[in-house]
Amino acid sequence: MHSVLAGRYRLERQLGKGGMGSVWLAEHLALRSWVAVKLMDPAIAATPEGAERFRREAMAAASLRSAHVVQVLDYGVHETTPYLVMELLNGESLAGCLEREKRLAPERTVAIMTQVARALGRAHGAGIVHRDLKPDNIFLVREDDQELVKILDFGIAKTPSSTFGGMETKTGVTMGTPYYMSPEQVEGKKAVDFRTDLWAMAVITCECMTGVRPFDGSTYGELLLNICARPIAPPSSQGFMLRGFDEWFAKATNREAEQRFASAQELVSALRDVVAGTAGVALSGQPAYFPSGTGQGAAPSVSSVSTSQALDELRRSTKPSPLPWILLGVVLLLGGVGALVVLLRQKPTRAAPAPEMSAPAVASPLPAASASGEVALAPATPEASSREPTEPPAKPLATSKAPATRESAAPVTPTTAGPTAAQRCYRDPFSGQVRPTSSAAPGGASTFGCKQDPFTGKYKRL
Repeated sequence: MHSVLAGRYRLERQLGKGGMGSVWLAEHLALRSWVAVKLMDPAIAATPEGAERFRREAMAAASLRSAHVVQVLDYGVHETTPYLVMELLNGESLAGCLEREKRLAPERTVAIMTQVARALGRAHGAGIVHRDLKPDNIFLVREDDQELVKILDFGIAKTPSSTFGGMETKTGVTMGTPYYMSPEQVEGKKAVDFRTDLWAMAVITCECMTGVRPFDGSTYGELLLNICARPIAPPSSQGFMLRGFDEWFAKATNREAEQRFASAQELVSALRDVVAGTAGVALSGQPAYFPSGTGQGAAPSVSSVSTSQALDELRRSTKPSPLPWILLGVVLLLGGVGALVVLLRQKPTRAAPAPEMSAPAVASPLPAASASGEVALAPATPEASSREPTEPPAKPLATSKAPATRESAAPVTPTTAGPTAAQRCYRDPFSGQVRPTSSAAPGGASTFGCKQDPFTGKYKRL
C-alpha cells in the first residue's frame, strides 16, 4: 500500500494493529523523513465517543513536552478517517522484551520505571491520568549505550475538561486493560485520579522482577475478584526474594488509594532504595497475602465493560469459604468435651452395693466318718458357690432384719482333727471370715466344706 494521506504522508507498511486502529510506517513527503501514522478504525471513528477519544489522545500527548512521552507531530481527518502522526521509534515494547527475556534485573527495572515516573509526573502535573498503563504502552528505545523509555497511547487518558473539552467518563463504565487496572478503576468509579496509574506502575514492576503478573484469573470475574477482594500475594510467593520488596508492593497496591504512595516520584524513589538495600523505614499498608493465578496469556484489551456485567461475573465466581464453619464446629466440639470432663470429675462417688444375701438354708448334719476316720463330704452345688461372695465386703451394711449376735470375737484355735481334716464352716456375716460350725454358727447361716490352714490357722473354703 502506497496511499498518500492528507496529501503529505505516504503510507509504506503496517507496523501494528490494536483495538482502536492500526499504526503505519509513513514518509513525510515534504520533509523526507519517516514518521509513524496511527489510523483510527473506521467503525470506531463513526461513533462520536470514538472520534472524540482519538482527538483527546492527540491533544494530551502533544501537550506533554517530555522526552519520555511519544511526540505528536500532526493530527487530522482524511476523508472520514482520523489520523495521528507521531515520531517513529526504533526499538520494542516492554511487553515484547518480557516475552523474550521473561524477567528483568532489579537495576534495569528501576531504570525503566524511573523514566516512566518522569513521564507520568509531567502528565499528572497537567491533570492527565493515563488509565491504560501496561507493558504494551511502554516503549524501549536503544540510543547508543542508553535505553530511553517512551510512554505511548493516551487514547483513554482522563483529561481536564476545561483544557481539552470533550466527553467525560461515565460512572459504571470500566476502561483499561484488566490485568493492570486498580480496584477503583475496575469498579467503574468516576473519581479515578493519578493514583490508579501508580497501581499500574507497581503491577508492571512486579511483573518485570518476578516474570509473572501478580493479578490474573481463568475468567474475567475471577480476575476482578483477585483485584478487588481476595488477599494479595506478595512477590516472594513467586520465589523472588528481595528484602523490602514485599512491603513496597503492598503499599503501592493498597486497595485504599490514599494509603498508596503520594506520587510517581515517591514510588520509584522507594523502589530505588529497596533495590539498593538502603530502605530504612518499614512501609505500611500491607494487605493480607493470598496467592493468585499467574498465567501468562495475552492481556485482553477491554475498552468499555459494564460494571454490572463485571459484578455479575464476580458474584458467580465468589464461593463462600467453609473455614469459619469448620472452626466453629471444632470450637463447639472441644467445648463439649471439656464440659463432659468437668462433669465426670465433679460426679460424687456412689456407695458400693450391699452384697446379695442368700436365702436361709437348713444346715445339713455332718456326714458320718468312714472306717478310716475320713469324713466324706458332698461337693458344693453350683448354685451355692455362685451365691457366696468371693471376697469379704469392704464394710458391713445394715439390713432390714436384726443380725444375729456374735458369740465370740476371739480368734478360732485349730481343732484336734488335724490340719488336713475336712469340716463344715460358715461365713461370718459381720467380719466376712470363714469360721467352723463348732464355733456356734448363727441360726439360718448356710454351711460349706472347709479346711484349716496349718500355718495361718485360718479356715478356707474347699
